[in-house]
Amino acid sequence: MNTEMWMRRCFDLVSLGTGHTHLNPPVGAVIICENRIIGEGWHKGFGKPHAEVEAIRSVKSEDLRLLSKSTIFVSLEPCSYHGKTPPCSQLIIKHQIPHVVVSVKDPNPKVAGNGIVQLQTAGIKVTEGVLEKEGKALIRSFSRNQLSGRPRITLKFACSADGFIGKKDKRTPLSNAVSNQLVHRLRAESDAIAIGRKTAAIDNPQLTTRNYPGKNPVRLVFSRTGVLDEQLKIFDRCAPTVLVTPEKENNPVSPLPNGHSRLTTGSSITQTMEQIYQKLHAGSLLVEGGPELMSEFIAEGCWDEIIKIVCPVALREGVKAPDLRGLAPSFRFSVGGDVWVHYLREGG
Repeated sequence: MNTEMWMRRCFDLVSLGTGHTHLNPPVGAVIICENRIIGEGWHKGFGKPHAEVEAIRSVKSEDLRLLSKSTIFVSLEPCSYHGKTPPCSQLIIKHQIPHVVVSVKDPNPKVAGNGIVQLQTAGIKVTEGVLEKEGKALIRSFSRNQLSGRPRITLKFACSADGFIGKKDKRTPLSNAVSNQLVHRLRAESDAIAIGRKTAAIDNPQLTTRNYPGKNPVRLVFSRTGVLDEQLKIFDRCAPTVLVTPEKENNPVSPLPNGHSRLTTGSSITQTMEQIYQKLHAGSLLVEGGPELMSEFIAEGCWDEIIKIVCPVALREGVKAPDLRGLAPSFRFSVGGDVWVHYLREGG
């Protein structure tokens, strides 16, 4: 049996759930009997049936008898406790599936190998670690949530070939149309998106996924003063907007337009991120702010990935891009004339 081939099919299914599972991990499952797929499924949304459940449900009635001699491939270890749904380990045991192939152990402390132990105790053969590196990459937001109690944080900015993100006090589009579409895909795969007050005022972005199919993320605006023009696009009704501001006596307390809300910052970026995870239930955060906000994240080491989009134009003057000296790029690729440079922290 080609275990890597079938696990890659699981990964294909994972992509169908990416961006829809919220605080749950995206997972794919495939059931194989005699080198034929008899069932497959993926986790389609937060609180919905897990991939193993969907895969077993998809098996045709005439093939149910084959489960007792099948192998189920799962991109993530089957859960072993009753949460919003029953434990998948027990479902597999109930259907007497004799072999389970897993890519990655579940980083959730409530599982963390317990699902595998339950299966093995029931006499089921378990094969672990198939394409583990690729499998871990698919659940990196979930892993960060479980291990650090904060969102997985991606910092993204575009800059000119000579290192400027734009003209001073003037909106300056730099990246090409294809890059812009990929940025909207990043938004669709994120629970929340953040900018600073200056970016909100100068660029007046909408921060939606209008150029890519998918949900709009919750919009966060970091502001030390707590004052923003109510006519800005971030206060439309396309998605919730949260003003993230320090708790100070001179900060205004008037309600925000259209039912949007406020969140008081912690004493550090890290504490604020923990609050955003706990109170807004944001498992992933895309930061599209200016260099001032970006630099706060970088200085505190509170980030998992940085994406720098280098565009083939020269501005000669303007606002300098964040300083990434000392950071080694992990990989890069070209999108038209733009070059996407990715920096990954260990475990990010």
